[in-house]
Order: sequence, then structure tokens, then C-alpha cells
Amino acid sequence: MNDFTLGIQIMVIGMGVVFASLIGLTYLMEFMHRLFGEKKKEETAPPEPALAVAAQPAPEPETDEVPAEVIAAITAGLAAYLDTAAPIVGAKIKVVRRQIPLPASIWNMAGRQEQMNLRQMG
Repeated sequence: MNDFTLGIQIMVIGMGVVFASLIGLTYLMEFMHRLFGEKKKEETAPPEPALAVAAQPAPEPETDEVPAEVIAAITAGLAAYLDTAAPIVGAKIKVVRRQIPLPASIWNMAGRQEQMNLRQMG
């Protein structure tokens, strides 16, 4: 018998055993699910009526202004970052804007920086 045909036969037998095992595991899992799975709960009592939901005020329309609480939190964060216990005298936050998202992810930029560092060493 040729080595090539023997290899093909062994491959077909091996793949058949693997697929048969996977099918057997599928049926075993389905059996275990039916045996130990969640039981359907029988409702003996009628469901309670829904409670009345309190009327909530309509959300305020979004504006370009930043709330005073956010500005206070940013100021406190800056003071903590700059390690100052007293408020910064004469400093005012005039405008708070969102940062433009970076064009690439942080991991992407770290990889580029590493490549540039390796080129400078070589």
C-alpha cells in the first residue's frame, strides 16, 4: 500500500472520530440540559398590577453650556493635579470643550513610538 493512501485513510478515520465525538458531546449536553436545566415555573398567583410611575420632569434640552458642577469638578481636578491646596488665584476657566478624539488608538501609537525608537538606535 502506498504511503500517500495510508496517510489519507488515517486522516479520514481521524476526522470521522473527531466529528463523531463532537456529535456525541452535542447530544450529551442536550440531554444534561433537559435533565438538569431550568424548570418552567408554574404561576399560581396572578401577577401584581403595575405600580403607577411618578411623573418625571422632561429632560432639559442639551445646550452648549457646561454645568457649573462640571466646571467645579474640572477645577478641583486641575488643583489636585497641580498639587495646590489653595485655589489658583486669578485663574478662571473660560471655555470647556471636548477633546477631539485621537486618530489612532493608544496601542497603535505606542507601537509606532516603539518602532521609531528602534530605528533611532539602529
